[in-house]
Amino acid sequence: MKINGLLLSLLFWALGLSCGQLYSQPDVWCLPSRECAADITLKHKGYVVSYDPGLKIPVWVAYYLVPERMQKNARRSNDFRPDPFIPLQFSATNADYKSSGYDRGHLAPAADMAWDPEVMSESFYFTNMTPQEPGFNRGIWKKLEDQVRQWAASYDTLLIVTGPVPANFKGYIGQGKVAVPGAFYKALVAVYHHTARGVAFVIPNESSRLPMEYYVLSVDSLESLLSCNLFAAMPEQWQEIAESRVDWEFWRLNPLLKTTAPNSGTQIKR
Repeated sequence: MKINGLLLSLLFWALGLSCGQLYSQPDVWCLPSRECAADITLKHKGYVVSYDPGLKIPVWVAYYLVPERMQKNARRSNDFRPDPFIPLQFSATNADYKSSGYDRGHLAPAADMAWDPEVMSESFYFTNMTPQEPGFNRGIWKKLEDQVRQWAASYDTLLIVTGPVPANFKGYIGQGKVAVPGAFYKALVAVYHHTARGVAFVIPNESSRLPMEYYVLSVDSLESLLSCNLFAAMPEQWQEIAESRVDWEFWRLNPLLKTTAPNSGTQIKR
């Protein structure tokens, strides 16, 4: 199932038009370049997902948060289900995850989508799910997700792109053969007081007692790892500022914890 280049270009163009002005809205600024997209790219109310129907997992999910979206207007639904815009033969199912030992792990977290009942519900589509080790999903990844919401409440706008590290898979689960990522990334750009700051994380899909800082890298470094231009429509001058380096003080992170990692035992390929 392939969306050709023209249709995909039109989709990205339409996403821009839906925001009012193509290069002046976070709905567009959060999107990776068209070349990073998989076979299927869908726009839901709260996020955009690029989905690989062969692997049956998202390639990336992009969205943005503002302080107003930190208000909780919806309860967690736990209604895990196939995305109605994806043919069933290309979707993971609850049966694939049952007894697999893996969590149905969100890329756009349900707690980030609590600002609207429809958005919350759509976050439980399997196009937003990946198999995640329980210790990862409920541990270091949840800690990072909680921190992201704290940042979202502090800055004007927070742009977010997250997904599995490509070509790094641990195997498959279920009769549907849903791919299990070996690691995940999360890239962030905060727009604040007419400037921008960026930070990225790459974390193995396993339990970890290491601090978040250990997994920090610049957005530029992550883009090199992914061979993908993240935040591609953001103004060039902001991309240069946000992506070239990590402003540890801005993100309230401790740079000493990146190299000092007590109780290590987990190494990540960079």
